[in-house]
Amino acid sequence: MYGNGANLLLCFLLLGAIACKADTRVAEKTVAGACPLLSASEIQTVQGEAVADMQGSERTSNSLSTAQCFYRLPTFSKSVSLEVTRPVGTGDSSRAAEDFWERRFGSGREAEEREMAAERELEKKRGGERKSDREGEEREREEEQSGRPQPVPGLGDAAFWSGNQLNSSLYVRKDNVIVRLSIGGPEDHATKMKKARTLAEQVLKRL
Repeated sequence: MYGNGANLLLCFLLLGAIACKADTRVAEKTVAGACPLLSASEIQTVQGEAVADMQGSERTSNSLSTAQCFYRLPTFSKSVSLEVTRPVGTGDSSRAAEDFWERRFGSGREAEEREMAAERELEKKRGGERKSDREGEEREREEEQSGRPQPVPGLGDAAFWSGNQLNSSLYVRKDNVIVRLSIGGPEDHATKMKKARTLAEQVLKRL
């Protein structure tokens, strides 16, 4: 009788250990990718809602490795997305992040934008579609400016805010690591940028 009870207790202990191990695997999967770089409480402080779920992933291509995390909030449009990109090796591979940054925000991009703007202006003149009213020209100029990367001083080695009202991101470079942070919500550019900066500062501390 005693032996049967001891065996039954042992079975319960083994089942409990297996369940705990499974729960640990689930937790590890949940915080994969870049997820540990931001806490749920930090996101709740900025966005005003508790994180409902975290989904992490990683991918490697073109000498760069990118860890991602999507922090889903109850109001889906207010969710937060984080990407952290690093070189996968040394030597030439270590320059991959620098080359990416230069293509995205360097002088080469500025020259390309000037060339594209000149081409658009030429097409307008040819087609007779150039706006004559000052209000229309200023609106067009504002839309063009809003889509250009805007420098963000005092953050990492360099930082830019890029995108439009619907889809915008904060890019930060620190050494050979590039952080991309996107914040959803109905706020204007200035508010979103401030929130993104707050979270980016926490990420940089943990790199």
